[in-house]
Amino acid sequence: MKKLLLLLLGGITYAQPNMGNPNDLSACDTNSDGFTAFDLTLNDVTILNGLNSNDYTVSYHETSIDADTGLNPIPNAMNYTNNVAPLQNIYARLTENGDSSNYAVAYFTISAVPAPLINTPEDLIAYSNTVDLTVNNAQILGDLNSEEHNITFYTTEASASAGAPQISTPETYNALNGETVWVRVESIETGCFSVASMVIYITSPAPTGVNEQ
Repeated sequence: MKKLLLLLLGGITYAQPNMGNPNDLSACDTNSDGFTAFDLTLNDVTILNGLNSNDYTVSYHETSIDADTGLNPIPNAMNYTNNVAPLQNIYARLTENGDSSNYAVAYFTISAVPAPLINTPEDLIAYSNTVDLTVNNAQILGDLNSEEHNITFYTTEASASAGAPQISTPETYNALNGETVWVRVESIETGCFSVASMVIYITSPAPTGVNEQ
């Protein structure tokens, strides 16, 4: 929602800058405490609404009063951690560089989206080097809906966090004894994810009556 003001100078009405309506922002809250980092400057282009960035300055503020007065701009708007969990209003100000009395103010909401709450995977006991990594899927998901989450597997934590490269055939993975495999559970709706690991132990031969995996 944009707050509109008109400036009356010498009997002539001056409209505010033609400020665009900023978009609400969301970011994944990896530890589900309600706080995370946001890049508020993602709204810069929208707020400028075609105006020249050399002629206008976009600033972000925690209160409407600060935005109206131009005081206390958020110093690191590219890496701002919310101080109200999990939703907070941010107030944007668009100011003409040549005339600081010519400005507009609007606000938007930032939202910290929790990561999926998953269970720590049980370690896998296998009786051959060909291992089905997906046997723990139900245990990992717990109460999460399997139709709303993707589960993928990786050989390193860095790959799991990046989402690539993933193990292409997790049902028939060629494993090493004592190898750690990383699991990524991602919400299809939000894109937020959690990462966990499990260790593969290979025992040979299989006990009597147990099918080899």
